[in-house]
Amino acid sequence: MVLQYLINAIINGSIISILAIGFALVYNTTRIFHIAYAALYTLSGYVFYQFYELNNFSFLVALLISLAITSIVSLAIDLVVYRTLNKKSLGLHSIMIASIALFIIIINIIVLIWGNSPRLVLNEQLLNFNLFGVSGNRISILATYLLILIALMIFIKKGKFVTIIRSIRDNQTLAGLMGINIGNYRTGVFIISGIIVGIVGSIQAFDVGINPDVGLPVFIYAFIAIIIGGIGRIEGAIIGGYTLGFLQTIAEYFINSQWVVLSIFVILLLFLIYLPKGLLPEKRREL
Repeated sequence: MVLQYLINAIINGSIISILAIGFALVYNTTRIFHIAYAALYTLSGYVFYQFYELNNFSFLVALLISLAITSIVSLAIDLVVYRTLNKKSLGLHSIMIASIALFIIIINIIVLIWGNSPRLVLNEQLLNFNLFGVSGNRISILATYLLILIALMIFIKKGKFVTIIRSIRDNQTLAGLMGINIGNYRTGVFIISGIIVGIVGSIQAFDVGINPDVGLPVFIYAFIAIIIGGIGRIEGAIIGGYTLGFLQTIAEYFINSQWVVLSIFVILLLFLIYLPKGLLPEKRREL
């Protein structure tokens, strides 16, 4: 029982952390509160469900199709909506309202295509074993999430991509003068963000099913993780994600699952009041 709760805590923390990184990439680059990200999570799950469950594609092929569609929609949101509003010199508040509108539009399209009822994937046992009562599927999902996080951390620490998008965030004009192709990097940010949310949305659809309302709560948890970990630092999203994942599991184990949401938002308020910069505040040079 304890091992099951521990694995659930790590899986929950991994889900929140990965999604928080995907959202943080967009937010830290553009300062756009990308609420449509929640709809992309839901969309990826339904696309995976369509091709895996209904069209009988293999797990890998259905996953790749889901990632392709999600990343294309993610990029289209930026190219068609966000950049258009930027060219019209509209502020971030207007873009956030547009993102809310996109969220509602995508969710309603999902409902029109797949209906309003929850959809379950009759998943096969990818790994046919149990470890102390934990299925092979859950262990394989845990391993997959940990590998994704390791890959993301290597990408963040070793590559120049994150350093460049931070410079774009801080001063786009100066970044352009330094020869940085802002449009190309912004395109990369939205594609990577779409792939990240698509991976988690598809795997969760395989694991626990999907419904039209699943995206927004997960998005809220991801954003809270960023606040707890520290806005402006990708590593903070991981710290915040695992903090939330373990707190969520502890609340379920020792108290009651009905107290989970309440406890998380109480913790959020405490951080906003007493530790507004998060556990890993971004370091900035004082001029």
